[in-house]
Amino acid sequence: MPLSPDSRAPAELEILSRLVNRGLLLLDTRFEVEFANAAACGLLACSDERELKQCWKTIAPWLQIEINLPQASQPRFFKIDLPLAAETRRLRAEIHVRDEKFGNGYLLLLKDRQKMDALDIKLLLASQMYVQSYLQGAMAHDLRAPLNAMHITLELLGETLTERFGDEDKSSQQRCILVMKEELGRMNQMLQAVLAPRTLLNDAREEFDLRNIIEEIIALLQTTARRYRLDLQCQLPETEITLSGQREALKQALLNIVINSMQAMPNGGSLEIKTERENSTTNIVVTDQAPTLSADQRAQMYTVSFAAEAGLKSLGLYVARVLVEMHNGDIEITSPKNHGNCFHVSLPLARHALGARTSGIRQDIFSS
Repeated sequence: MPLSPDSRAPAELEILSRLVNRGLLLLDTRFEVEFANAAACGLLACSDERELKQCWKTIAPWLQIEINLPQASQPRFFKIDLPLAAETRRLRAEIHVRDEKFGNGYLLLLKDRQKMDALDIKLLLASQMYVQSYLQGAMAHDLRAPLNAMHITLELLGETLTERFGDEDKSSQQRCILVMKEELGRMNQMLQAVLAPRTLLNDAREEFDLRNIIEEIIALLQTTARRYRLDLQCQLPETEITLSGQREALKQALLNIVINSMQAMPNGGSLEIKTERENSTTNIVVTDQAPTLSADQRAQMYTVSFAAEAGLKSLGLYVARVLVEMHNGDIEITSPKNHGNCFHVSLPLARHALGARTSGIRQDIFSS
């Protein structure tokens, strides 16, 4: 039955919705508003519940509720772009079927896709710590090879220095020095990428080349990928892909996605990262050969509830979605031809880069 006017439920729902920091609406079977908390009114550009109910006929079509009705008891997650006079408000919606004892109808939860609440920040920090421990755990093994190479090279260099310096000796010394420089450079790159201090959340925005972020991720992970028999491949355009935002936050998002795919292939396989430009956006596609996710799994992958059930590893995908949406981007999962999974990340280009054109593809292949 519907909520009665003197019911305590609306007040209790208002308190609960403030705690979870979400906009909350109760809809009847005709999709009319029975209750809306203050956060929902604000997200839908209304001053209060009364104004929201008056404007509902205008707002409802943009919410596309009938198209996104949940199946059985499973909630449905979808995105909304609500055009307003001053801006387009980008929302994430979650709709549930209400139990009969709470009145037939639907529960609609709303959240601004460009903002993070305190819970999201804590989850981001937890995800970052997990990735750091994952990389640092592999680093000790990764650094042994270049250190051993430098040690052997120094021994060879020492032997040549004890002899007379002919042309052959000079050539040998030059080769040794070159090897040492390359190994030192590789070790320094790994150390900088993993141990450099990061400030993931701040108000400062900068412009950066997406290709550099992907190259850093490849440098971080290629040794680990080789050890686990993963063929890590990357295709980047020849011209720069200029984005605007928080560089380290987007790097964390992409790193979370790639590590998730690597961990989903314990028996090895192919993992490809590809970028392409489409009008005013750039698309990053991460394709793996992990077990194919079902439609229900794909719908739930970026939710906190799924991360809680699957453990800390899946938390990275929720954080990735939050960080991408902070940058007006979108992320989704598909399973082409029921073989493996594709993670599609779409991000807007920086304004001054919209006139530039991509010419050619630069292909970098890192394989085990």
